[in-house]
Amino acid sequence: MLQRGDAISGSVVLVHRTRDGRSSALARRLGDDGGYVWSIAAADAQVDPWLEKQRAFDPDLWVVELDTPYLARFVDETIAPG
Repeated sequence: MLQRGDAISGSVVLVHRTRDGRSSALARRLGDDGGYVWSIAAADAQVDPWLEKQRAFDPDLWVVELDTPYLARFVDETIAPG
């Protein structure tokens, strides 16, 4: 966990950093079908500046760093219908 937000509310951002130095930040957004989807909000050198901007805008922001080689599979499993 890179940053804890409000226990009841606050947006969630997923940060994925790979061993080869690449990184991405994913944020949930409203999809075309009215449901939420994860999308890449920033990549590589833009991740840290984007996070700082989001933190300034939303002090209740949760920032979670993922340590997984299969980011797409992790994200797909978090939005799969129950």
